[in-house]
Amino acid sequence: MNGPLVRQWNQDGKWRDVEDVLRSAAYHRDVNVLMVKCLSYIVAQPALYQAIKGIITAGLSKTIIYSSSKVKKMIQSERS
Repeated sequence: MNGPLVRQWNQDGKWRDVEDVLRSAAYHRDVNVLMVKCLSYIVAQPALYQAIKGIITAGLSKTIIYSSSKVKKMIQSERS
């Protein structure tokens, strides 16, 4: 199974295995950008499923209130 890091690294069409990707990424100057992309990919799908499930179980208005409070909290933590 290939994780998001290997898929992201192999976008140029050349195939590299996990060991090669990790070795190369460790010395890459923009590895932080690559890691943010990978983490975003990992988190995005479960977050979307959770939001959809929230709409179904709690209702649209409660989900909007809950989500907006989470976004506010995220913005405040980024400023700190």
